[in-house]
Amino acid sequence: MLATAATIQQAASSPQPDFLFNASKPLTLQLSNATILGSGYIDPRLECRVLPGTQDLSDKSVYMNAFKVIRQMALLPFTSYCNHEQSSHPSFPDVQISINPVSRLQVKEVMIGLAAVVNWQASNNFQSIEAILIYNVGIQPKTPDGPYIELGTLKVQRTPPRAAQPTTFNRRLTASNDDVARKSLTSLSRAAAGSRDARNTTATTASPSYVLKVQLDGPRLNKQGLFQAIIEAITEVASWPNRAEPLKHDAVLVGNIPGVGLSFRPWHMNPIAPPYLTYRAMVFMLGTLPNSMYHLNRFHAGSFIVEIDGQKAGLGMITRAGRPPVEEH
Repeated sequence: MLATAATIQQAASSPQPDFLFNASKPLTLQLSNATILGSGYIDPRLECRVLPGTQDLSDKSVYMNAFKVIRQMALLPFTSYCNHEQSSHPSFPDVQISINPVSRLQVKEVMIGLAAVVNWQASNNFQSIEAILIYNVGIQPKTPDGPYIELGTLKVQRTPPRAAQPTTFNRRLTASNDDVARKSLTSLSRAAAGSRDARNTTATTASPSYVLKVQLDGPRLNKQGLFQAIIEAITEVASWPNRAEPLKHDAVLVGNIPGVGLSFRPWHMNPIAPPYLTYRAMVFMLGTLPNSMYHLNRFHAGSFIVEIDGQKAGLGMITRAGRPPVEEH
């Protein structure tokens, strides 16, 4: 699973930023390859150099826009290439995330970079930020000044006045992938004290209907660590090679996030009939958790259930620390 080291180092050089970003303070976020399921999806040459900005952003808007992008990216092929994109969440249009490839920038590199960027923002009062994703191809040990190949940039900033309307991803997709990306957008409904249901709504009647139910009655968790664990879990799931195969066993996702344990599993182990805990259901389940937590204003340990067409398909647990137990049902 992706993890971002606590230390950062001064970078020797970086591309010139625009007026919103401070060119005198370029920093390099160190990315580790500490995956938990052995997928090893982080290339050790990948680096993320950031230019802190001068704008103060809403933490909720940053998180909700980041999860929107992460969820959409997770439904695309993990090693596919990105085009120029600008995205704003329709309910949080004050923040815009821009993706600007310079060379062959892959979906996985954007997901890894955005996870590191949002974690840095959470530690720095949610300032605007520009990040430059690069491959350092220098001889070992690597040197801060390369040589390197610039892959592209990510920006998280206030939405410019002329770009106030939310935009969608204009990725070059096959018809099937484009359909999946459109169906990933969901709306939330029904709230009850101590729990939250989230539903997906699509125009295609043949598509399955997903509902997320959460019960957050455990100890309070650190919001930054909690959301970072969820982002990394989505990225880890997106790296799985066989998305067509439903999950039939426990998936315990515990990385380098202090004090947060996350796991999920099919409602019935080794199911022989639907509903199955599909890839899309897992992305929906993980990506919708933050919406539910903000709605309830509860960032606590607890459990969550995903239903597909009215039938329980998956069970998840968030715990304060350690490997979370998952009970049989």
